[in-house]
Amino acid sequence: MGVLMLTCPATGREFSTGIHVEEDSFKKLPDTVTRAQCPHCGAPHSWWTHEARLADRVVPSQLGMFDKAS
Repeated sequence: MGVLMLTCPATGREFSTGIHVEEDSFKKLPDTVTRAQCPHCGAPHSWWTHEARLADRVVPSQLGMFDKAS
């Protein structure tokens, strides 16, 4: 299972959406607009499914707001 990653358009830094999904399921997701709060610039970003990538693991600097709460 991987986590969906986005790139902040303001900083160019990648961050986790906190959404965990299997690769097969990710490939079947519809291309819809979703919003995520960016931990790097603090702004909410709208993104299309095709703009996300699936990562096997996330380094601490890429954690999003949902990943930090445990």
